[in-house]
Amino acid sequence: MKVFVIAGEASGDALGAAVMAGLRTERPGGLEFEGIGGPLMAREGLRSLFAMEELSVMGLAEIVPRYLSLRRRLSQTVEAVLAARPDVLLTIDSPEFCLRVAGKVRAIAPEVRIVHYVAPSIWAWRPGRADRLARRVDQVLALLPFEPPMLEIAGVDCDFVGHPVVAEPVASADAARDFRATYDIGDAPMVVVLPGSRKGEVRRIGGANISYHPAGHVPGSAQIRVEVGGEVWVASGDYKLEDDGLSTPFEPVRCHAFITESTFGLPVFRWQPQAEVSDQINAWWRASVADGKTPMLGAYALGKAQRLLRMLDPDIGPILTHAAVENTNAVLRAQGISLPDTVLVTKDTRIADHPGA
Repeated sequence: MKVFVIAGEASGDALGAAVMAGLRTERPGGLEFEGIGGPLMAREGLRSLFAMEELSVMGLAEIVPRYLSLRRRLSQTVEAVLAARPDVLLTIDSPEFCLRVAGKVRAIAPEVRIVHYVAPSIWAWRPGRADRLARRVDQVLALLPFEPPMLEIAGVDCDFVGHPVVAEPVASADAARDFRATYDIGDAPMVVVLPGSRKGEVRRIGGANISYHPAGHVPGSAQIRVEVGGEVWVASGDYKLEDDGLSTPFEPVRCHAFITESTFGLPVFRWQPQAEVSDQINAWWRASVADGKTPMLGAYALGKAQRLLRMLDPDIGPILTHAAVENTNAVLRAQGISLPDTVLVTKDTRIADHPGA
């Protein structure tokens, strides 16, 4: 069995090495690996086509100066896959590079099975990438349990394989106390900064004081405060000033410059108080049911849908939800966020079984 594997950064190298070791355990003989990887995959016997670090770039500031080099590496990789004619092309994360390779290989050699490891975070941004995946790969291996249903809706064969972090050792209480004692932290609150595996992410944090402040948009959304040389800049995506009872309320942050892409935060927009909107939605829902109609509300699966759910009268009747919404509901409920009871809609759901919906 021949496997061509591609990893573009340190985290992918770790995943690739684990896959190689696991496959050898499952198939003790007859395995052949080619591809691109780092030092961990090299220890498993991979001779990388070129240095993996050439692909470890992020943002236009790093990509533009190396654009021609990256294009050459893309062509070189596609040619190597076609020459190898592997049984499986395994691409690991790094979707901007890996899925371009997958697309070109699929167009020329559709018989090559293509598997992508680490599902793109379509639940967070750019959901259209699911359609792109469906056209270019045969299977996706997901790290998070709620990702397969979201991708399967777009026609992607996706399996949950678990996150490798669960196999990492967990510090004992004694080790945690020793760590605090070593660095003289005491019982003070501790903030951990995890910049990621790309060198560019580390450089962006080096020399700058960075903190996160609630944006109030959806659960977990934050403004990023960056202080360098006494000057403070704050960057935020969408933010919401009114407390919706779902997200941590918006926190005003003093700064010299505020950067935001919150379209509906422009002064031209004037919004009704949330309580009024809630009353109108509930009144419309009840009127629709009284007329024998099924009310339907549409919203983004993360945050907006849950905000609507919180605005509904919990006694209004059965509330049926799409799989993308219900998976997000499950994650938020597990974090202690209260939502009204909902029913997952499947292909077998009959509206007659849920009067009042």
